[in-house]
Amino acid sequence: MTAYIIDKALLRSDNKEKSLLIQDNVIREIKDSLARFPYIRMDVAGFRMEAAHVMLDLSIPIDAGVQVMKDYFIKHFLNSGCSTLITAFSIQYEFQCKSEFKKMEQALLMSPIDYVIGIKIPIEKLSLNLIRFCNRNKLPIIFVCMKDDSHLSQLPWGWIREAMFPYQPILSPVIDSMLSEEEKSLLIKKWQKIMQVEKIPHLSNELPEHQPLEDSHLKKIGLYPKRGKLHVGGEVSYNLYQTNRKVEDQNNFFYDKKRLAIMVHKGELIKVNQHICFKEGFGEKLLIKRPSLFV
Repeated sequence: MTAYIIDKALLRSDNKEKSLLIQDNVIREIKDSLARFPYIRMDVAGFRMEAAHVMLDLSIPIDAGVQVMKDYFIKHFLNSGCSTLITAFSIQYEFQCKSEFKKMEQALLMSPIDYVIGIKIPIEKLSLNLIRFCNRNKLPIIFVCMKDDSHLSQLPWGWIREAMFPYQPILSPVIDSMLSEEEKSLLIKKWQKIMQVEKIPHLSNELPEHQPLEDSHLKKIGLYPKRGKLHVGGEVSYNLYQTNRKVEDQNNFFYDKKRLAIMVHKGELIKVNQHICFKEGFGEKLLIKRPSLFV
């Protein structure tokens, strides 16, 4: 059994120093002090510690070749302390589901970080057959692209709700970037109203790309608490940031990104200062057994 203690960790979640007992790459205890244990200690005083990030990216360049993919992962994820990616394959026609899903799965076999695969579709392609495809293949999130509210008002939401049962994938809006801010706001409000009235599992707003997703999003998708939280029984995936012993602007990810000193993914060092260890194929496809389980 491999065991050690991460000592004097300033956890971002509560801005307090804690000690973490690690055994076989699993967090076994988190306490104010673990002085009674005789294990090797890793003193991280002077650093702030938090769970490695989960990020969304709907534009992975899966057709661009291995080296381009490698550079993309380093730039957008490993340098940002991201250990889990949410992405999606896009279709225009229902018959493309199987082939595009397999294509995305094949491309992500080289991923150095864990990943969740969803599907991205124009809203008019949201059908009962597509919902059933997501249920069979455990695709937990459907990104629904909208340019206006015409199809939003016409879809048979009652049948769609029934088809979602029992897996219940989450619908996430993607609004056309060509719309004005006022048009986007009105469309989102109508989306929220229809989803609430029809009792459809959904996200109320667009998910941001290339920045850490909030716990509320991870709960909806079904990733929390396995991702986004350092907890007893959880995996050893965390970031260490240089700090002056206080939490500086807790919501400024771009400020933190410059101070990311160490990233650990499943117990393995991935980033140390400016050095990146790219472990091709180290990532795993995460199976979401049930979205919204912790909501």
